[in-house]
Amino acid sequence: LGNSVTPRLCGRAYSAVSRTRSAMHCGVPEGVAQCCVASREIVDRDFLTRRNRWIDCTSATSAMLVLSRSGELMSSLQRANLPPDQTAEPVHVSTRSLSLGCVGFALFGLGTLTLALEPQGTTLNWGLRIVGLICLSVAVLLHVDHLSYRIGRPAVYLMIAGVTVQALRCVPFIFLPSAFSSSGWVTFYYTALSLSFVLFGLGLLMVAVHKRTQLSSASGPADATESVDSSGSATRDVTVHASYLSLISAAVGCLIQGAAYFQFGGSQFSWAMLLVGPLLIAVGLISHIDHLTARIGRAAVVLGIIAVVLIAMAPVPFVIDPANYVAPSWNSYYWACWSFGFLSAALSCAFVGRHKAQV
Repeated sequence: LGNSVTPRLCGRAYSAVSRTRSAMHCGVPEGVAQCCVASREIVDRDFLTRRNRWIDCTSATSAMLVLSRSGELMSSLQRANLPPDQTAEPVHVSTRSLSLGCVGFALFGLGTLTLALEPQGTTLNWGLRIVGLICLSVAVLLHVDHLSYRIGRPAVYLMIAGVTVQALRCVPFIFLPSAFSSSGWVTFYYTALSLSFVLFGLGLLMVAVHKRTQLSSASGPADATESVDSSGSATRDVTVHASYLSLISAAVGCLIQGAAYFQFGGSQFSWAMLLVGPLLIAVGLISHIDHLTARIGRAAVVLGIIAVVLIAMAPVPFVIDPANYVAPSWNSYYWACWSFGFLSAALSCAFVGRHKAQV
């Protein structure tokens, strides 16, 4: 912006013209003197033009800097005025865990889709489902330390156990896919599925217990190593941001699904329980939507809710008439809803990764 050469050149030109003006009083011809005066006027105009340009550039740069600082200040003030649950923070899940979660949900969804086309399934179908669930287990294990800090170690172990049970229930059908039409193996399959949802529900209840413990600890007196606020209470962090409504709704939804799968297809009431369970999980997500949106992005939250709603839609025809389950078309509809639900969950994980890259 500030070219120091131009002022020096102009200064030399001023000196030269000043000498020529002095020469006009010393007998220098009038034409030569007028030429020198004209040269000075040209130099004056050039100097003033360059000076104004420099001032304009400096003013524009200063204005841009002020606007930039003002924008940062306004953003900081806006973030400061937002509730803690609505302030954006980086996604703590590693890219590796997100990738494995996305692949796991996608493989399980694709494996389930083949059940909509072939009721007994194939070795490839059951293999995809097992590999998908293994990927989900590994994704949680890679993130176990942070999750244990956030929601408590018992909750993490219960959820890992739930995913493991879901994987084990598919193992016999890799070797003998036709066993899925046997009543004994079908009972084994849905009993294991019931146990897995009970474990998920207990895990969510343990998250609520962990939150309660943290709140009780935070309101107690401070230790010697802890800082205190103006009221004298310890300023410990409460790492569970989900409300009790969200946690209890999701936990009860999982427990209801577990109870329904224990008597799978037995009555209209059991099908109704399979409808109510996912809807309660969706209520838990929706009641926590502001916090989740700030943490993982709106697209990921919406896709997660869609995934749960799709699974909730699966038993609707059988709530109306349980006999519909034996109809091939409605049976395919049931598995298709589960398949697209898990594929939607995979897309949700992908959008979480996109949000992580942007924040």
